[in-house]
Amino acid sequence: MSAIWTQDGTVLVFDAEVGTASGRSEHEAWQKIEARKATKRVMRNTGRRP
Repeated sequence: MSAIWTQDGTVLVFDAEVGTASGRSEHEAWQKIEARKATKRVMRNTGRRP
């Protein structure tokens, strides 16, 4: 995983498992990545979205 900070303050986080997320802060962007991973785990275990 890696992160890029843009000139306007947006943070782009790249994760090979779930793709790219952006946020107004690094914390917000990582939260989005973790939420996507959780959704992916639920879908894998149940076969449907939470």
